[in-house]
Amino acid sequence: MSTETEAVTTLPPGFTRESCLIVTCGDCHNPFGEMDDVGVVHFATLDEATRAVTDAGWQVTPDHVQCSPCTRTQTCRDHGHAWPGWRPCGCGCAIGTPSIPAHAEPHEWRYCKSCGEGEDRAARTCRR
Repeated sequence: MSTETEAVTTLPPGFTRESCLIVTCGDCHNPFGEMDDVGVVHFATLDEATRAVTDAGWQVTPDHVQCSPCTRTQTCRDHGHAWPGWRPCGCGCAIGTPSIPAHAEPHEWRYCKSCGEGEDRAARTCRR
């Protein structure tokens, strides 16, 4: 069996061959720009790409690239979450009219200021 490869030397009108760089997170594999709804960003040089992604909060090391959300998640894994105080749930459970069925009793919630992970729990004190 022979394999034939055909090199295209001339392109039809309207087609252009270009070479560029894209940057992809080594953790979540999302390309730069895709999470911001601007589409995948293409760069002409490594310096241009590195400058743009680091300006956007990405971490770039000689052996790894990490987007800003994954960087924040990694920071929390390494150092713990940045929890604010607990806040009363807004579903109405604190006044006895919960819109979330699982909140028969008053609940409270909080979100990590760094990575955005959230949690809720039964309220420690009754607010009724």
